[in-house]
Amino acid sequence: MDDKDLEIRRERADKVHALLDGKASNPVVLLMARAYLYGHLEKPLDELTDEELLAEPLVGPKTVEAIRAVIPSPGQRSV
Repeated sequence: MDDKDLEIRRERADKVHALLDGKASNPVVLLMARAYLYGHLEKPLDELTDEELLAEPLVGPKTVEAIRAVIPSPGQRSV
């Protein structure tokens, strides 16, 4: 991983951290920030389907449920 790639990953992790901070539990916030920093997630969180989230290691149904309580799935309207 080169410096430019790492910087892009850090920016994505910071964005997801800011988006979820205070709205989801700390473990969920940190897990998702790590998934963006070290995993294969590239799309914004609000564009990821549940299946794409579940394909990421360590992300399970409870994590997806916590995220969807804050950010709806693509194609779903927030109420």
